Amino acid sequence: MFFSLLLLLLVVCVEAVVRAIAPKPFERARSRWTVRAVITVVSVGVLAFESFARSRAPAGGGLYRVPIAIIRSVVVIVWVSAVLVTLWHALAELVALLSGVVRAWRATGEPAEPPVAPVAPAAPAQPAVARQSVAPAANEPQIDRRSAIVRAVDGAIITGVSASIGYGLIKGRGDFRVREIEVRLPKLPRALDGYTIVQLTDLHVGVFTGPEDFQPMLERTRALRPDAIVLTGDLLDQHPRHVPDALRMFAALSALSARDGVFGILGNHDYYTDYRAVLSALERAGVRALVNEHAVLRAGDGGGFVLAGVDDVWAGRSVRGRAMDIRRALEGAPSDKARVLLAHNPQAFGAARGRVDLQLSGHTHGGQINPASIVSLGLEYVSGTYRSRGSTLFVCNGLGFTGAPVRLAAPPEIAKIVLVAG
Repeated sequence: MFFSLLLLLLVVCVEAVVRAIAPKPFERARSRWTVRAVITVVSVGVLAFESFARSRAPAGGGLYRVPIAIIRSVVVIVWVSAVLVTLWHALAELVALLSGVVRAWRATGEPAEPPVAPVAPAAPAQPAVARQSVAPAANEPQIDRRSAIVRAVDGAIITGVSASIGYGLIKGRGDFRVREIEVRLPKLPRALDGYTIVQLTDLHVGVFTGPEDFQPMLERTRALRPDAIVLTGDLLDQHPRHVPDALRMFAALSALSARDGVFGILGNHDYYTDYRAVLSALERAGVRALVNEHAVLRAGDGGGFVLAGVDDVWAGRSVRGRAMDIRRALEGAPSDKARVLLAHNPQAFGAARGRVDLQLSGHTHGGQINPASIVSLGLEYVSGTYRSRGSTLFVCNGLGFTGAPVRLAAPPEIAKIVLVAG
């Protein structure tokens, strides 16, 4: 069912783009259906190859990495271009309709013309012929000009979308940064002022994230000299066969000199993979999983602070009985200590604010493709810092990808969170 819906959507979008680039084949019914048949066959082949390659690709993609990246990027280009071209055509039609209404209204607003009728008998046939010959001459250039403008804008839209997605594929995906933020926690002991947490999220170990991709992230993390490292979910993308590679990557993180160690939680993609296998990999790599539980760090330094973690917001959709439980995660936690919560989905902030001092989340990828912050129109929390009821939420863009390996106006990042006493 999902494959059929995806195929139908792809065929419709490809037709919209092809029609915008080359409308002539769609003017005749026979050629129109021939083009549609070709589009359908090509779409089936593309989706079938992508599905086959994804089921065979090792962590990092191997030989399949480039073709899968190209296919997914082209699909995104086609989808976005089709949406924008359709909206542009609707706008052009609306403008043409309004222009026609305005012209009709102006024509009916001049009642003084009819009394000049006596001139008509002088040459009744010729004015009519003249009128019929002048009308097309006046209208044809206007129709051609409108058609040319529509075609030009179609081309500009498709070219602009292709260039943007191409940039996000080639440049944006590898240009990851370190984002540093300071968060003041009133209950944090003075002895822990400047405590540093490095947050890694949304690795999506799979076709586009393997050991080679992880190495520069590891080096950058080591250079930050963190007191603790936290992994805030979506550690794997969706296939259990990538768990062994993920295990080696987690073990490399554990080998870093983070004084208080590495902590992790689960995200929705970890459930798509196999949450038991992911939890086992974390445990074997020396990463402490905080799933609806907490730990007290640096208890000897003025009492320390609470680091808690919850299960994914959508865990129950994948496995019956699994659920985010903030009450259970904080049960027994000292109320006089600062509380830092790890929650993959930032939507958990609705239940956590007022109960924790800081929540660290991922999940959104910063929108991943987010020009002009357009994703913020549909999501409450996308990227950066938010505050409510005395609590702070930080949403990290993360390092991996879902769908196409494209980043646009949402650079991949490692987060360095510096806790300030106060």
